[in-house]
Amino acid sequence: TDHSTTITDGRIGFRTGGLDVRVYGYDGKRIGLKGLVDDGAFVDGKPIIIPGNAGEDISGYNLEAEYAMGAINLAASFGQVKYQAADTKVTNKNIDLYEINGSYTIDKTTLALGYVRGEDKANNENANVINNVYANVTQQLHSNVRAYLELGYSDDKKDKLEDFGYVAGLEVKF
Repeated sequence: TDHSTTITDGRIGFRTGGLDVRVYGYDGKRIGLKGLVDDGAFVDGKPIIIPGNAGEDISGYNLEAEYAMGAINLAASFGQVKYQAADTKVTNKNIDLYEINGSYTIDKTTLALGYVRGEDKANNENANVINNVYANVTQQLHSNVRAYLELGYSDDKKDKLEDFGYVAGLEVKF
């Protein structure tokens, strides 16, 4: 058996009128693998992996729909991501993701609002529900240059996380 990390992902979609529909898929094996024993020992031709350090197998998908009506864009998505220990196959996280967002464009300025909810259904002591809200403003400076600012807030059901974040940036396409 090959004990290397592998990642496969892809996207497929279609566009009709103002509607875009996309499906994304992801499959990663042994993500974060740290557990090969230091001396390179083998048993039956397979490398020995330290229990709990075999990394995670991560798989998921996301279904997304976006509708454009002139200056207004509305979008919604649903996805699922599952994290399993690569050696024991114990599920560490099993997350359902829901998102809605919308934007309005005035001349070269776009204003956007969004909400994301993540529900971990792993049935362990770490399972949680996280809610995120964000607001974004983007200014088109040139045909290939945009400046943006985003503010976001996250909170969880267990009161372990309460975070305010921001990002400012410049996007340049060549």
